Amino acid sequence: MLVLREDLAVSVLYDDESRFGSALTRRADEVAREVFRPLYQAMLGERPEAPSALRGVVRRRAAFRAATESLGRRGWLVRPEVLYPDPARTRPAVLTIGPTPEAPSLLLEVAPSRWREIHDVVAALATVGVERSSQHPVVRAMYARGLLREQEATLPYEEEADLRFVGHNTAVVRSARATIVTDPLLLPRGPEDHDYAPLPRAKLGPVQAILITHSHVDHFHPGSLLQFDRRTLVIVPHVPRESLLSPDMAHRAREFGFENVEILRWGESRWIEDIEVVALPFYGEQPTVGVRLHPEVRNCGNTYFVRTPKLSMAFLADTGRDERGDMLTDVAPSIRSLGPPDLLFVGHRGVTLKPVDLLSSDLARYFYFVPPEAWEEPQQLMTTSQEAAAIAEATDTSFVVPYAAGGAPWHWRLGLGPNLHAPDSENPDVNPFPERFVEYCRPGGPHPLVLRPGDGLAREGQQLKLLRTRPHAWPGP
Repeated sequence: MLVLREDLAVSVLYDDESRFGSALTRRADEVAREVFRPLYQAMLGERPEAPSALRGVVRRRAAFRAATESLGRRGWLVRPEVLYPDPARTRPAVLTIGPTPEAPSLLLEVAPSRWREIHDVVAALATVGVERSSQHPVVRAMYARGLLREQEATLPYEEEADLRFVGHNTAVVRSARATIVTDPLLLPRGPEDHDYAPLPRAKLGPVQAILITHSHVDHFHPGSLLQFDRRTLVIVPHVPRESLLSPDMAHRAREFGFENVEILRWGESRWIEDIEVVALPFYGEQPTVGVRLHPEVRNCGNTYFVRTPKLSMAFLADTGRDERGDMLTDVAPSIRSLGPPDLLFVGHRGVTLKPVDLLSSDLARYFYFVPPEAWEEPQQLMTTSQEAAAIAEATDTSFVVPYAAGGAPWHWRLGLGPNLHAPDSENPDVNPFPERFVEYCRPGGPHPLVLRPGDGLAREGQQLKLLRTRPHAWPGP
């Protein structure tokens, strides 16, 4: 059998022909930087003026006037064609396979009608394998480039963990009858990853359902999704209308082949065999904490409560608070009423920064929504470590797991989370070490549990057993 090499990444590139860019590509951020170029230059130190003094300069720019409608002294509105890019003008167009998306060994243009076929090939190569005698042109092209390896027939999958933490936002929850995966982000093995390396798709075993919290690429990652059988149930948040902040994830998942996609609104539940999934609100990771332009346009998302016959848990991802709600006061009580859960997975990064700093990030598009009076006012996009500990107490969980912040070398090589080998890499306002979260957990409260990618948990009677079978050279429990 031929299978995909574990040191190769699978990626999907979108063809974006929208004028101002869509939420699925970097073009939207590149255009935003051009629209607000004087502010971007000030942030980089290329202009001596403070950002607050550049409002008039920005408004005189042709790029700014093309993207906005003036309200005179009352400010401006962002044009509908910026807020709501035409979905038909952005489509998945290219499959890449290689060490990195930037340096692919194979770059394959894919017509819209061929994504199901390509999906089937990639999913097979990532799991059970393809016969050596296959004449499929994509398989032959990959084999000719040395992207495949040979292995014996796949053995029956065995897993003693009731939960396996893959890393960052990805966890595998297993019962006797079903397996679900949250926010799959499957990364390649690097040349320096020897005894300790990322879990490839094949190591996750058969999967019946995927839960997506929101559309950012480290949560809704097409290259990772293609490695799952396209008949897998994919549960996504409700998106009223595709926007600059949130693509229609149901439509986009179907676009590259999934045939069983389901929208779960807040408060709705779904059984996957003997596993119950409840969708809960997603507050936070919006352009500002409070007042903003066009509040009807949101980074749409779900958080999830999941219950198996052995364990219950909640996954809160990159949440916090915004003008519509607060995870601590508005969602934690709901989680407690459903459980309380055995485990709470909660983000703890905080990500507190001035909006002008967004212009140099992969969230530059957020700046369209920031009122001028808040351009230099620090905004907290997500829950801090201290707030995460408070949420854990409010849910009355038994164990609280800090997550959604990298966790291993293959994450921090991409800029996801701090480098645990380099103390100087920690930025407490953006990328705190997991141990910083532990410091805020009150004695007698929920027990903090720092899971490293690859760790598992198994229920043994009333106890949870930590299955740490891989070496770790980092500080922490």
